[in-house]
Amino acid sequence: MIGTHGTSVAGVAAANANGVGICGTSPHARLIDIPLLSTHFLSDIAEALAFDGDHMHWNSVYCSSWGPTDDGRCEGPGPMLRDAIQRGLETGRQGRGCIYVFAAGNGGKHENMNDDGYANDRGTIAVTALHGSGVAYFSEWGAAISVAAPGY
Repeated sequence: MIGTHGTSVAGVAAANANGVGICGTSPHARLIDIPLLSTHFLSDIAEALAFDGDHMHWNSVYCSSWGPTDDGRCEGPGPMLRDAIQRGLETGRQGRGCIYVFAAGNGGKHENMNDDGYANDRGTIAVTALHGSGVAYFSEWGAAISVAAPGY
């Protein structure tokens, strides 16, 4: 089913209180869906268009829980996406700048998020998940991780 992962990530971010003391980190946030991964072909221009446009002037945070397959290469944003992110950092939200958050990999402890050029890009914040008193089973390790928060 397309979109289930994004839906659960959005719920963590913006879910309203459920009556038993659980709510998202920003329950009054507005969400938009950019179905980038529902396409069959990703390219630098497709990625750049997803991060650029009029929504950049009112969208505060771009939450991206996707990235390249770990295969030893450091694949990252192409020049068009890099430019779109830079524009968002400098001029987004009427000059206050957009925030770009990427998952620090979902490949588990045997993979290294340093090989993910999106999560370790200088314009993004890398987030990893914790479970109980340790790292979540799907979390990767790496030097660019800025935030660790409870996962499942």
